[in-house]
Amino acid sequence: SDQNTCATDPYIRVVVKGLQHEAVWGRRADCTTPIGCRVSPVDGEYHAMWHGEPRCQDKTLAAEVLEEPLRDLACGSMKSPARDLYDKDGFEKARLRYRFGTAYRPHCAVANYRFLQEEPVRLYFLMQRKMRLSKILVNIGSGDASFDDPLGVVLSEFASDSNPWRGVFFDGVPENCEGASRNLKKWSGSGVKVVCGFATPEQAVEEICKTLDPAGETVCRAVSDGLDPRGLPRIEVDAISLDIDSYDCAVLREVLQVVSPKMLILETAGTIPPPVAGNAEFHPQFQATEPGSDGGKKMPSGVE
Repeated sequence: SDQNTCATDPYIRVVVKGLQHEAVWGRRADCTTPIGCRVSPVDGEYHAMWHGEPRCQDKTLAAEVLEEPLRDLACGSMKSPARDLYDKDGFEKARLRYRFGTAYRPHCAVANYRFLQEEPVRLYFLMQRKMRLSKILVNIGSGDASFDDPLGVVLSEFASDSNPWRGVFFDGVPENCEGASRNLKKWSGSGVKVVCGFATPEQAVEEICKTLDPAGETVCRAVSDGLDPRGLPRIEVDAISLDIDSYDCAVLREVLQVVSPKMLILETAGTIPPPVAGNAEFHPQFQATEPGSDGGKKMPSGVE
């Protein structure tokens, strides 16, 4: 585990082993290559993550390099039950190293791109093993639904023609909406709707209900008709991601009235330690009076 810089997730298990070349048919008996094997959050198997320089006893010959498929094959021979995905000791050491003051911080300061690319995929993989999933996603502030969007990575890694995705993706920047539409077609066909415009709490609920429960079989019926919602089910979704850099809590509070997620991904101000807490509430005047972040242009609705 990379416990010094925490540049990689230290609590996904990494095993270093020396691969003797003579174990591969036709290769030299005097050479060994160190390889790092890491459990993939997608399939739960070990794969070659990196390799060192080959070490050969006969210095008169050039060092023999093993090709990537052979290194991956060597790692794949290792057993990896789901409970071994975590290196618990590495997690605890990193957590203590990156704590600040007296605040309790139950996670490592991993690089943001690493979190976005790996953690949602790992969690979704574990969810698949333990429960029935709906293949429905709600993404409020999706960007272009590519590698830097946590649910965009889940979409691409778990795409299935036999069980296509459904859902609603919101974003306030037209260029992002166009990119999201292109990317979503590759992984979900036409099952995920892209809504362009900054989502207010009321608009987010209205669009989610209209898209995911058009027949009014859930609590959405009570919301639209002003009825008592008690006893009515919420819409079951696999995940919600919310990142609009503004009145996130106000949107989440309303959305959770109609949606029941198994995984919830939120952006918080991690530099502000407990017990300090705060959030921005939504006000209708924001829609018409405040510029968005797109070069100072007015956005279709809401404000970032």
